[in-house]
Amino acid sequence: MTDRSNIIPKPYKIEQLNGNFVINKQTLLLLNEFNQKIKKAAEIFADQINSLTGYEIDINEFEEKKNVKDPILINFPSDSGDSIDGEYLLVISSNKIELTSGNYAGIFYGFQTLLQIIYQVVFKNENYKTAGLNIPCCKIEDSPRFGWRGLMLDSARTFLTKDFIKQYVDLLSFYKMNILHWHLTDDQGWRIEIKRYPLLTDAGAWRTEEEGTINGGFYTQGDIKEIVDYAEARCVTIIPEIEMPGHSTAALAAYPEYSCEGKLLEVGTLWGIYKDIFCAGKESIFDFIKNILDEVIELFPGKYIHIGGDEVPKDRWNECPLCNERIRNEKLESIKDLHKYFLKRIKDYLAENNRKAILWDDFEEYGIIDDAIVQSWQGFKPAVEAAKSQNYAVVSPMEYSYFDYDLSLIDLNKVYEFNPVSPELPAEFSKFILGGECNMWSERVSQDQIDKKVFPRLFAMSEVLWTLNSQKSFLDFYDRVRTHFKILEFLGIECSPGSKPVKIKPEPETSIKSFKIIIECKYDFLEVFYTLDGSKPSVDSKKYTSGFNVDSSCLIRAAAFYKGVMFGEEESKSIIFHKGFGTKIRLLNSSSEKYPGTGINNLVDGLTGSVNFNDRYWQGFEGDDLLAIIELDKAIALRKISINFLQDLHSRIFLPNEVHVEYSLNGVEYFKINIQQHIVSLKKQLPFIYKFSSNLFNINARYVKVFARNISLCPEWHPDARQKAWLFADEIIIE
Repeated sequence: MTDRSNIIPKPYKIEQLNGNFVINKQTLLLLNEFNQKIKKAAEIFADQINSLTGYEIDINEFEEKKNVKDPILINFPSDSGDSIDGEYLLVISSNKIELTSGNYAGIFYGFQTLLQIIYQVVFKNENYKTAGLNIPCCKIEDSPRFGWRGLMLDSARTFLTKDFIKQYVDLLSFYKMNILHWHLTDDQGWRIEIKRYPLLTDAGAWRTEEEGTINGGFYTQGDIKEIVDYAEARCVTIIPEIEMPGHSTAALAAYPEYSCEGKLLEVGTLWGIYKDIFCAGKESIFDFIKNILDEVIELFPGKYIHIGGDEVPKDRWNECPLCNERIRNEKLESIKDLHKYFLKRIKDYLAENNRKAILWDDFEEYGIIDDAIVQSWQGFKPAVEAAKSQNYAVVSPMEYSYFDYDLSLIDLNKVYEFNPVSPELPAEFSKFILGGECNMWSERVSQDQIDKKVFPRLFAMSEVLWTLNSQKSFLDFYDRVRTHFKILEFLGIECSPGSKPVKIKPEPETSIKSFKIIIECKYDFLEVFYTLDGSKPSVDSKKYTSGFNVDSSCLIRAAAFYKGVMFGEEESKSIIFHKGFGTKIRLLNSSSEKYPGTGINNLVDGLTGSVNFNDRYWQGFEGDDLLAIIELDKAIALRKISINFLQDLHSRIFLPNEVHVEYSLNGVEYFKINIQQHIVSLKKQLPFIYKFSSNLFNINARYVKVFARNISLCPEWHPDARQKAWLFADEIIIE
């Protein structure tokens, strides 16, 4: 691959030409007409070149400098006709660079393509400051596949600074993404200043965490205007999301009178679905929301406003006299119809103000609302249903586009396989698919962790939404991705490897006290190398060709390599041989069929789980206690017994409130020797593993009984209060 082809997203057509064009400190940028907006695109490009090279490129009108040597010419026809927004023609020849487009976006994106080429030349030529930049000649014709190419950033759960948002505007525009969907309100924070309702930010923008710290922040209207103007100049439309009627705890903490019960609430500190929502029975709620939207409309000139509409529990509405009166007066058939009524009123108000409402796809709750844009997150089916009913849809299914998910679930290749137009959709309705979005929810990340979540997966999404399917190739794409890691490094963006291509699958062979190790690789173009001593694998390590056996405790590390360079993240797995490995175990309370772990012997199979409760190494007990009896091969002197438990607050998984161990020589008479209670808060946010251990001081025993008491029901402060709590356990290690 030559430098001129390492462009993301891949252009529609590239023709390589002979020769080079030299950019140096004397290069001039000439506009065919001094259109102020086009001049702005040129100024942004000149600033980008200056930041990269130190060159200060002057911008002039062509007529004044038409005899200048070796210029960069910008052609913006006064009569652009029916040009596609974003299409451009870039011709790099030995005596000039010529960029032509009939629209501002095309000029801007042509500059970004040229800038990507310049980056690659800079990284290969250390002498460019004196010798100039030799830009390879080529002709690029380009236009986007979809008009909607978006990223959702969630500032509600984790407040993101103004500079961070502006940096992401830069990154989106550099990779020809044109939508920033800005999630501004939720249960955990209200981030947008509304002058008519100052308590929304005075109270709703801040929450008190479990440890007593104050968390939050908000954007003033001045901040928002600055960001919106900054984005507009870079061809990025910012779409605000104001959640309703659910995900509204922060607003209700500020103005409780707009809930059904009117009781005082605190801004949410946990992730989940809260039961207190806007009251659909009070007419005042619609005035409240309309007044808010009036200010939102003034701040965001784009034609779309996202109003959420998803995950709305009906508990309060069911019990509310006013909501039930509304159902009767409006002749609605059910509480679900009340949900639709609420959203339709807001949609209609936005339409009166020349705005289009966008809604998450919770069709089971409210059905399709005509003339509202559907954002399809629960797979492709909602987008298909919307399009067939001739409603527009933005496609962002969880399994392809949720960048908060771990790489083991959604990696670079998975995103690259995404196609917003489902094969289930008849061709005549494909025009109703506007495009797609990737979503960066911030429940479990801080601002400084977002870069590694988004990149390099954003590269794949940009190409999915810009480039025709027929022109895509993952290997070709990955070769280009590797060159862009350096660009991100230069820009100060921390990037993840983008993939977890290797999976270690230990298979216990308990009859011979051994493990067979299988290492699977997702791609046949990669080579896999591994180590057993805990050292980092390299191409000099043992190459994996087929399964092998281990018969002692070890840490297996494996990694895939492409052209001698590690591809994606490595994988590791601990193998633990202990006195209980492979022995008989009996569960007096069966684990859930949903979470059986590795099977009946899960707790003595020599394998431990990670903080991902879906990794299939945990046994889950819903509402039940753990009571296990292990029969060793013979009586031995026991020194220590330990067992891991998982807590994942948002998945209703809690530590046991009591663990004790009993021992026996004959399996009939047991002696209780250790009772433990943890002191960890059940409100601790991020998933973690807690090890309970009992020192036994060489007690002779053949039978070991382990009991762990489930907390039974989620606490009252939890969004899922009174629902059954989960207890997740893995290896019982006997030493």
